[in-house]
Amino acid sequence: MDGEDTTKEPTPSPEEKSSPIPTILVIAAVCAVVALLFLWPGGAGKSPEEASRRGGEAGAGGERSPDKGERAGVQARGYDEAQGRGEPRVNPAIKLPAVGMAPGPAPQPEEPPEFQSVEEENAWYEKKLEAAEASLAMRKKAVERLPKARERAEQAANPEEAIAVFEKRKQRVEENHHHAEKRVAELEKKLEQLRGGK
Repeated sequence: MDGEDTTKEPTPSPEEKSSPIPTILVIAAVCAVVALLFLWPGGAGKSPEEASRRGGEAGAGGERSPDKGERAGVQARGYDEAQGRGEPRVNPAIKLPAVGMAPGPAPQPEEPPEFQSVEEENAWYEKKLEAAEASLAMRKKAVERLPKARERAEQAANPEEAIAVFEKRKQRVEENHHHAEKRVAELEKKLEQLRGGK
């Protein structure tokens, strides 16, 4: 006995190793959660219809419960029309870019504003004439390029299809050139009238 080590702790028996305390704690926690679910206001302790209605409210962002006669769940809310706002205005300088080969939107005929003097009216029409002449010059170049475009269409891998596409394009180019010439003539006539050469 003198040689035995008394500081060594005795090894626990298998019955002592399996203590019921952790199991009791887990069961108590589960019971607490279930009790909270049933006893919490609006919890699962309600009837199935009420519980499903409350579930619909939670799905809709936790909004207030519907009154009698109202439908539960997700639905459109009422809203007031904007007060005191006019129509939205778009800056005319901002234009959408043309996509691919699609032509841009046709320019809308601009109505002349109210002029304070003949000189102001003259200047406005002169600017319009400059823009129309620049457009006519571009249209004229497009007409001049038509013969080369025809040659390329004839030398294409599928000449019949390429020539058909070319003919449609040619018609459009010639129409645009004709409209540009007509616009320049109208503006020149108007300026001539303004300058007194009626």
